[in-house]
Amino acid sequence: MRDDIDKERKFMLKAWAKREAQVSSMIESTVGVVGDLHGIMGQALPEISAIEEPPMLEGKAA
Repeated sequence: MRDDIDKERKFMLKAWAKREAQVSSMIESTVGVVGDLHGIMGQALPEISAIEEPPMLEGKAA
């Protein structure tokens, strides 16, 4: 039973790490696109609060 639990834990940790890498890549790409649009459009681009505000401060989710 212990071996099964260890195998499951390793599998889940690997799966979570893969998903975390995918999410990080997506966020970085999105922020890059918004930066490019700011460069092209300047102030005409409306603010996107999820990108403009600092992430998670003192337990407050963004």
